[in-house]
Amino acid sequence: MVKQTEEMKRAVNQKQKMTPSEAIVETLVAENVKEVYGIVGSAFMDMLDLFPAAGIRFIPVRHEQSAGHMADAYERVSGTAGVIVGQNGPGITNMVTSVAAANQAHSPLVVISPSAGTNAVGLDGFQEANQVSIFKDITKENSRVPIRIRVR
Repeated sequence: MVKQTEEMKRAVNQKQKMTPSEAIVETLVAENVKEVYGIVGSAFMDMLDLFPAAGIRFIPVRHEQSAGHMADAYERVSGTAGVIVGQNGPGITNMVTSVAAANQAHSPLVVISPSAGTNAVGLDGFQEANQVSIFKDITKENSRVPIRIRVR
């Protein structure tokens, strides 16, 4: 166990500004995630760029369903929740079978996927899919995290 220094305690107690990708990576590190499976997508390239420095290995696959099955198997062997990332729309719908299989096996699996921008949800944008409703019956919990990015 790491002993917290006074500087570390102050940093934790202060509000920290970070990008959504930095927040996701910090959360994965806090949960001891070492591997993430998926297909490289433009919507989360900045997150993938942060993985090496965080000690997280990204394992690319040829199909999103494979990523889900690999993460499920990883969890069963390691005891650490498997994590997959997929592009919105067809990328996330390709994960349905593997996510449902992991859910039936009671395997903890975390799916991270971008969505249409908060202001564009429901406008039938490129590759938009209602991901929350698609995964409602095959997951224990799912949610949309609205993010508003201010342009200066």
